[in-house]
Amino acid sequence: MCSYGSSRIECTGGPVFTLSAEKCEGGTFVNACWAATAGGELKELVGENEFLGKLEEGNVVFKSELGGEKITIECKAVSADSLVLQAKPLSENGTIDVPGATGLVFSECKLTVGNAKCEVKSEEPLLPSTGTFTTSPEDVTFKPNEGETFIEIEFKNKGSEKCPATILGKHKVRGEQLCLFAEVTNQVEERLLTCEESGSKLKFGTENATATVKFMLGVTLDELKDPWDIVSIA
Repeated sequence: MCSYGSSRIECTGGPVFTLSAEKCEGGTFVNACWAATAGGELKELVGENEFLGKLEEGNVVFKSELGGEKITIECKAVSADSLVLQAKPLSENGTIDVPGATGLVFSECKLTVGNAKCEVKSEEPLLPSTGTFTTSPEDVTFKPNEGETFIEIEFKNKGSEKCPATILGKHKVRGEQLCLFAEVTNQVEERLLTCEESGSKLKFGTENATATVKFMLGVTLDELKDPWDIVSIA
Protein backbone atom coordinates (compact mmCIF):
# COMPACT_ATOMS: atom_id res chain seq x y z
CA MET A 1 0.00 0.00 0.00
CA CYS A 2 1.30 3.46 -0.91
CA SER A 3 0.64 6.92 0.51
CA TYR A 4 1.96 10.44 0.03
CA GLY A 5 4.46 11.26 2.79
CA SER A 6 5.76 14.71 3.70
CA SER A 7 8.16 14.86 0.75
CA ARG A 8 7.75 11.68 -1.33
CA ILE A 9 5.60 8.64 -1.97
CA GLU A 10 5.98 5.92 0.62
CA CYS A 11 5.03 2.27 -0.01
CA THR A 12 4.80 -0.80 2.21
CA GLY A 13 3.98 -4.17 0.66
CA GLY A 14 1.99 -4.15 -2.57
CA PRO A 15 3.16 -5.28 -6.01
CA VAL A 16 6.32 -3.85 -7.57
CA PHE A 17 7.90 -4.24 -11.01
CA THR A 18 10.76 -6.62 -11.73
CA LEU A 19 13.75 -4.94 -13.38
CA SER A 20 14.89 -6.54 -16.66
CA ALA A 21 18.26 -6.24 -18.39
CA GLU A 22 16.45 -5.33 -21.64
CA LYS A 23 16.87 -1.74 -22.81
CA CYS A 24 13.88 0.49 -23.48
CA GLU A 25 14.65 1.79 -26.95
CA GLY A 26 13.03 2.02 -30.38
CA GLY A 27 9.92 0.03 -31.21
CA THR A 28 6.22 0.82 -31.03
CA PHE A 29 4.98 -0.53 -27.69
CA VAL A 30 4.51 1.93 -24.83
CA ASN A 31 5.37 1.05 -21.23
CA ALA A 32 6.96 2.44 -18.06
CA CYS A 33 10.75 2.06 -17.85
CA TRP A 34 13.44 2.73 -15.20
CA ALA A 35 16.86 4.38 -15.09
CA ALA A 36 19.51 4.31 -12.35
CA THR A 37 19.87 8.09 -12.64
CA ALA A 38 17.65 10.81 -14.07
CA GLY A 39 18.37 10.98 -17.80
CA GLY A 40 20.27 7.67 -17.69
CA GLU A 41 19.81 4.50 -19.74
CA LEU A 42 16.24 3.19 -19.44
CA LYS A 43 15.65 -0.49 -18.64
CA GLU A 44 12.50 -2.58 -19.09
CA LEU A 45 10.14 -3.11 -16.12
CA VAL A 46 8.00 -6.27 -16.03
CA GLY A 47 4.87 -7.10 -14.03
CA GLU A 48 2.71 -4.67 -12.10
CA ASN A 49 3.27 -1.75 -9.75
CA GLU A 50 1.02 0.34 -7.54
CA PHE A 51 0.70 4.05 -8.27
CA LEU A 52 -1.00 6.98 -6.57
CA GLY A 53 -2.73 10.04 -7.91
CA LYS A 54 -3.72 13.39 -6.47
CA LEU A 55 -5.28 16.56 -7.87
CA GLU A 56 -2.57 18.87 -9.15
CA GLU A 57 -4.42 22.15 -9.61
CA GLY A 58 -7.96 23.52 -9.88
CA ASN A 59 -10.99 21.24 -9.59
CA VAL A 60 -12.34 18.28 -11.51
CA VAL A 61 -14.99 19.81 -13.77
CA PHE A 62 -17.82 17.84 -15.40
CA LYS A 63 -20.24 19.59 -17.80
CA SER A 64 -23.37 18.40 -19.57
CA GLU A 65 -27.16 18.82 -19.64
CA LEU A 66 -29.87 17.07 -17.62
CA GLY A 67 -33.63 17.59 -17.60
CA GLY A 68 -33.25 20.34 -20.19
CA GLU A 69 -30.84 22.32 -17.99
CA LYS A 70 -27.10 22.88 -18.26
CA ILE A 71 -25.14 21.42 -15.35
CA THR A 72 -21.62 21.72 -14.00
CA ILE A 73 -20.25 19.54 -11.22
CA GLU A 74 -16.95 20.43 -9.58
CA CYS A 75 -14.92 18.22 -7.21
CA LYS A 76 -12.15 19.71 -5.10
CA ALA A 77 -10.31 16.46 -4.38
CA VAL A 78 -9.31 13.22 -6.13
CA SER A 79 -7.58 10.12 -4.80
CA ALA A 80 -6.23 7.26 -6.92
CA ASP A 81 -4.74 3.94 -5.84
CA SER A 82 -4.38 1.74 -8.91
CA LEU A 83 -1.92 -0.47 -10.79
CA VAL A 84 0.29 -0.11 -13.86
CA LEU A 85 0.25 -3.49 -15.65
CA GLN A 86 2.85 -4.56 -18.22
CA ALA A 87 3.38 -8.31 -18.23
CA LYS A 88 4.87 -8.31 -21.76
CA PRO A 89 6.56 -4.95 -22.42
CA LEU A 90 8.25 -6.25 -25.59
CA SER A 91 5.02 -7.32 -27.27
CA GLU A 92 2.10 -5.18 -25.99
CA ASN A 93 1.26 -1.77 -24.59
CA GLY A 94 1.10 -1.26 -20.84
CA THR A 95 -2.21 -0.52 -19.10
CA ILE A 96 -3.44 1.27 -16.00
CA ASP A 97 -5.89 -0.81 -13.96
CA VAL A 98 -8.42 1.30 -12.02
CA PRO A 99 -10.37 -0.99 -9.65
CA GLY A 100 -13.73 0.01 -8.21
CA ALA A 101 -14.30 1.63 -4.79
CA THR A 102 -10.77 2.98 -4.17
CA GLY A 103 -9.17 3.00 -7.63
CA LEU A 104 -10.24 6.57 -8.45
CA VAL A 105 -12.49 8.54 -6.10
CA PHE A 106 -13.83 12.06 -6.63
CA SER A 107 -14.68 13.92 -3.40
CA GLU A 108 -15.86 17.30 -2.12
CA CYS A 109 -18.16 17.44 -5.15
CA LYS A 110 -20.85 20.09 -5.65
CA LEU A 111 -23.36 21.09 -8.32
CA THR A 112 -22.10 24.57 -9.20
CA VAL A 113 -24.35 25.16 -12.24
CA GLY A 114 -27.84 23.66 -12.44
CA ASN A 115 -31.20 23.49 -10.70
CA ALA A 116 -30.94 25.17 -7.28
CA LYS A 117 -33.31 22.58 -5.78
CA CYS A 118 -30.85 19.75 -6.46
CA GLU A 119 -27.48 18.63 -5.14
CA VAL A 120 -25.08 15.76 -5.84
CA LYS A 121 -23.35 13.32 -3.50
CA SER A 122 -20.08 14.75 -2.19
CA GLU A 123 -18.14 11.59 -3.11
CA GLU A 124 -18.34 9.24 -6.10
CA PRO A 125 -15.96 6.42 -7.16
CA LEU A 126 -15.16 5.60 -10.77
CA LEU A 127 -16.40 2.16 -11.80
CA PRO A 128 -13.68 -0.39 -12.71
CA SER A 129 -11.85 0.94 -15.76
CA THR A 130 -8.65 0.50 -17.78
CA GLY A 131 -6.31 3.10 -19.23
CA THR A 132 -4.37 1.88 -22.27
CA PHE A 133 -1.19 3.50 -23.59
CA THR A 134 -1.51 4.15 -27.32
CA THR A 135 1.13 4.63 -30.03
CA SER A 136 2.27 7.85 -28.37
CA PRO A 137 4.05 7.66 -24.98
CA GLU A 138 2.06 10.70 -23.83
CA ASP A 139 -1.44 9.32 -24.61
CA VAL A 140 -3.58 7.05 -22.43
CA THR A 141 -7.25 6.28 -23.15
CA PHE A 142 -9.53 5.27 -20.27
CA LYS A 143 -12.55 3.02 -20.86
CA PRO A 144 -14.91 1.13 -18.52
CA ASN A 145 -14.09 -2.56 -18.04
CA GLU A 146 -17.69 -3.66 -18.56
CA GLY A 147 -20.24 -1.99 -20.80
CA GLU A 148 -19.91 1.76 -21.34
CA THR A 149 -20.54 3.24 -17.87
CA PHE A 150 -17.67 5.12 -16.17
CA ILE A 151 -19.54 6.47 -13.18
CA GLU A 152 -23.06 7.00 -11.87
CA ILE A 153 -23.86 10.47 -10.51
CA GLU A 154 -26.69 10.70 -8.01
CA PHE A 155 -28.83 13.84 -7.79
CA LYS A 156 -30.76 14.44 -4.56
CA ASN A 157 -33.20 16.91 -3.04
CA LYS A 158 -31.38 19.91 -1.59
CA GLY A 159 -32.61 20.08 1.97
CA SER A 160 -36.38 20.62 1.98
CA GLU A 161 -36.39 21.57 -1.71
CA LYS A 162 -37.76 19.07 -4.24
CA CYS A 163 -35.43 18.27 -7.11
CA PRO A 164 -37.41 17.81 -10.38
CA ALA A 165 -38.19 14.22 -11.33
CA THR A 166 -36.33 14.73 -14.63
CA ILE A 167 -33.10 15.25 -12.64
CA LEU A 168 -33.61 13.28 -9.41
CA GLY A 169 -31.84 9.91 -9.06
CA LYS A 170 -28.78 8.22 -10.55
CA HIS A 171 -27.56 9.02 -14.05
CA LYS A 172 -24.77 7.25 -15.99
CA VAL A 173 -21.71 8.80 -17.58
CA ARG A 174 -20.71 6.61 -20.55
CA GLY A 175 -17.93 6.56 -23.14
CA GLU A 176 -14.18 7.10 -22.99
CA GLN A 177 -11.65 9.76 -22.03
CA LEU A 178 -8.26 10.52 -23.59
CA CYS A 179 -5.63 11.95 -21.22
CA LEU A 180 -2.07 13.14 -21.85
CA PHE A 181 1.10 12.74 -19.82
CA ALA A 182 3.21 15.90 -19.72
CA GLU A 183 6.50 15.57 -21.57
CA VAL A 184 9.61 15.74 -19.36
CA THR A 185 13.29 16.07 -20.22
CA ASN A 186 14.42 13.75 -17.41
CA GLN A 187 12.85 10.79 -15.61
CA VAL A 188 10.99 11.80 -12.46
CA GLU A 189 9.07 10.19 -9.60
CA GLU A 190 5.81 11.93 -10.54
CA ARG A 191 4.22 12.69 -13.90
CA LEU A 192 1.39 15.14 -14.66
CA LEU A 193 -1.61 13.56 -16.41
CA THR A 194 -4.07 16.03 -17.94
CA CYS A 195 -7.58 15.18 -19.13
CA GLU A 196 -9.14 17.95 -21.25
CA GLU A 197 -12.58 18.59 -22.75
CA SER A 198 -11.13 17.92 -26.21
CA GLY A 199 -10.35 14.33 -25.16
CA SER A 200 -13.86 13.60 -23.87
CA LYS A 201 -16.04 11.17 -25.80
CA LEU A 202 -18.65 11.03 -23.08
CA LYS A 203 -22.42 10.87 -22.86
CA PHE A 204 -24.63 11.81 -19.90
CA GLY A 205 -27.94 10.23 -20.77
CA THR A 206 -28.45 11.35 -24.37
CA GLU A 207 -26.40 14.54 -24.02
CA ASN A 208 -22.71 15.08 -24.75
CA ALA A 209 -20.50 15.60 -21.71
CA THR A 210 -16.96 16.75 -20.98
CA ALA A 211 -14.52 16.25 -18.12
CA THR A 212 -11.36 18.14 -17.21
CA VAL A 213 -8.83 17.26 -14.52
CA LYS A 214 -5.09 17.46 -13.85
CA PHE A 215 -3.66 14.53 -11.87
CA MET A 216 -0.18 14.13 -10.48
CA LEU A 217 0.62 10.41 -10.72
CA GLY A 218 3.42 8.94 -8.67
CA VAL A 219 5.12 5.56 -8.81
CA THR A 220 7.59 4.31 -6.21
CA LEU A 221 9.64 1.36 -7.41
CA ASP A 222 10.70 0.09 -3.96
CA GLU A 223 14.45 -0.68 -4.02
CA LEU A 224 14.75 0.76 -7.54
CA LYS A 225 13.82 4.19 -6.11
CA ASP A 226 12.53 7.08 -8.16
CA PRO A 227 13.48 7.72 -11.83
CA TRP A 228 10.97 6.32 -14.33
CA ASP A 229 9.49 7.28 -17.67
CA ILE A 230 6.89 6.16 -20.20
CA VAL A 231 8.43 5.38 -23.57
CA SER A 232 8.07 3.32 -26.75
CA ILE A 233 10.20 0.18 -26.61
CA ALA A 234 11.02 -2.61 -29.06
